Amino acid sequence: MGHTPILEEWWTYDHLSAISAISLEGKLYFRCQEGALNSADVVAFLAHLLREVPGQIVVIWDGAPIHRSHVIQEFLANGASRRIHLEPLPAYAPELNPGEGLWQQLKGVELRNVCCLDILHLHQELRDAVKRVRRKPRTYPTFLAQNPANLQQNLDDVPGTVILFLPPEGLRRVSPMSPFKFLL
Repeated sequence: MGHTPILEEWWTYDHLSAISAISLEGKLYFRCQEGALNSADVVAFLAHLLREVPGQIVVIWDGAPIHRSHVIQEFLANGASRRIHLEPLPAYAPELNPGEGLWQQLKGVELRNVCCLDILHLHQELRDAVKRVRRKPRTYPTFLAQNPANLQQNLDDVPGTVILFLPPEGLRRVSPMSPFKFLL
């Protein structure tokens, strides 16, 4: 006689955290690491943007505590504010952040039904998904068009290079038996 198979799932708190930015010109900047992001990681990402992007940078981001920390303020006070201008989004307004469209693309399209065996496998799948999105710059305008304020038109008068800062996202792995899920 047959028996009903029992699938055992194991859960872990191992996870990847990602931080990214997208420019109005369609360039995507991305960084991923194991564990949670902290203010020092955000400063490292901002320093990377300073090296990669010439000219003035306007960073538009949400009001997450990690974005308002003393470490960020110290980084700006030590000279970064000459090239970086921070502009906060209104509170509780994720629909205004074009980055949410990018994460919807990554989670809902590129990584849909992905089953990861471990954290290294998850990291590779995420990197591959980001590479696929980078090869589809035609999808970037849809991220920008999702916000009702039409952010791109509002920023046409802003001098310098505009970078849309996307909020840090935690990516957790789950059972190797089940489809990949994001637990945020």
